[in-house]
Amino acid sequence: MPNELRKFPVEQYLAQGDWFIYRLSTKPNDRRDWRLHIVSGVAEADKWKNAFLGYLEPRGKCIEHGSAQRPGQARRVHFRSNSKAGVYGVIEFKSAEPSGELYITFAYYEPAPPNRLWGTKYGRLLASVLRKIGLPIDAVTQVS
Repeated sequence: MPNELRKFPVEQYLAQGDWFIYRLSTKPNDRRDWRLHIVSGVAEADKWKNAFLGYLEPRGKCIEHGSAQRPGQARRVHFRSNSKAGVYGVIEFKSAEPSGELYITFAYYEPAPPNRLWGTKYGRLLASVLRKIGLPIDAVTQVS
């Protein structure tokens, strides 16, 4: 799990009845999509937004979108990491009108891991053959 996601002190901001869960969704040779889902019984979006901004702003650039004025509209904060290239995140705050609950999703995206095939002797040979016959190098994704 990435440090930016794991080290966020979610337990510090939880109230009684709140819960959270971490989730990883990824495909082979694709970007990694980590998510932190929080359900808060009391819709205190400003408390959570300030908690996330206070935690993430020293680690990267944050841009806020959306408005609390319009009911039903989700507020979003976009995050770009200063320390890792290609790493970004989106925090979405959405309130449920009848129940008064607040749903928060922190989606954290990492670029796909590098393909190890092209670092091998066989991979370099295969890449040179593919170039000579005019096929793109990413035509092969793993050794068969």
